[in-house]
Amino acid sequence: MKFLIKGAEVWEENIRKQLDILIEDGFIKELGEGITNKNTRVIDANGCVALPLFVDLHCHLRTPGEEHKENLETGLGAALKGGFHTVVAMPNTKPPIDKPELVRYLIDAAAKLDKADLKVAGAITENLQGKRRTSLESLFLAGASAASDDGYAVNNTGLLLESFKEAAILDMPIFLHEEDYELSNRSGINEGRVSFEAGVFGNHPLSEALPAARDILLARQVGARVHIQHVSSKETVDVLKMLKFKNITAEATPHHLIFDESATLSLNPLYKTNPPLRSKEDREAILEAVKSGLIDCIATDHAPHTVEDKSLPYEDALSGMAWFELVFPAIYTYLVLKELLSPGDLVRLLTINPCRILKISKRPRISVGERANIAIFDVSTKKSLEKIGSKSKASNNPLFSTELFGFTKAVFKDGKLRFLEETFLEGEEN
Repeated sequence: MKFLIKGAEVWEENIRKQLDILIEDGFIKELGEGITNKNTRVIDANGCVALPLFVDLHCHLRTPGEEHKENLETGLGAALKGGFHTVVAMPNTKPPIDKPELVRYLIDAAAKLDKADLKVAGAITENLQGKRRTSLESLFLAGASAASDDGYAVNNTGLLLESFKEAAILDMPIFLHEEDYELSNRSGINEGRVSFEAGVFGNHPLSEALPAARDILLARQVGARVHIQHVSSKETVDVLKMLKFKNITAEATPHHLIFDESATLSLNPLYKTNPPLRSKEDREAILEAVKSGLIDCIATDHAPHTVEDKSLPYEDALSGMAWFELVFPAIYTYLVLKELLSPGDLVRLLTINPCRILKISKRPRISVGERANIAIFDVSTKKSLEKIGSKSKASNNPLFSTELFGFTKAVFKDGKLRFLEETFLEGEEN
């Protein structure tokens, strides 16, 4: 079947221009102005932008063990709707993904769903307890694309060094949640004025920066590839400025780019994240690091929770925000429209660099001859996710009922039209 996307503003590497896109047999046949072609299904994309599909290095799909929060079908469906081709699931499930059979199970189960593609991060330590190493080789051979104890920090330096050595041999990236628990107080609020006024023990910014410095030095020693997750503080940005080298990459989340600690003063659990939202100065430092390339990519840290989990008192409520369907609308509304990030920045941060980090050789690209992997977002009208309906089971995001520009109109994945006007399409539509 042939499709003609009419009038979208195409955002690609070095491209920002209103163009038509002709798709034939799943491939981009023509890209230009005023394209006409008979026997095509036309998608009117005036008032929309078209981007190559995204890759998310950091999400939580709650499978196995907490499918009441999210399951593979709802999570990967929400990711596809949000414009993601591929997502990497973290291992802090119940049980944790610390055995090769669990890695294989998730990969096989996801492949049957035909939603977003799934890659899996296997655990660095058994049961995520930080005491005994897993066999990274067995996880890697089972299909794990990375290793992480995300949700928990690995603060056993000797164990971490041995894991780095094994990962370096495998060329397997290590994704690290950096947290010194003695400094963080396991708290979901930044240490400083806001924590003092709220009367809650705070999480010191150095709780992230100090282990990040340690781990970059360890990686340098043995040649491991290390990815610093959810950078939240200007001190960690300073560590990256001083110590980052070619094997080190880092990510920022949408919430650390959009919000700051002032949002937590009311102790609304929807703003509780780990690491916590920090100061305005921290947010500005992270945004500058993202623009300069010091921080390589934006990752969602999609963390679905039930209403009950987020209705507890702040100190007891679980951390995290559900992001898949809100990433582009939030970033477009709060950052692109304010010229804090450019269209080219988004392509680099959401597609090019995540593919580079995962060593995906053929990234989604809007170019003649490429398979169609395109997300089309309506930036002409404001909507709220609450009103249009979420594909995820979760609504734990403070922007869930906020009207934003940029919700998804259509998604082409691997040459097929998979989503159009709030509806997932099956094979016969193509």
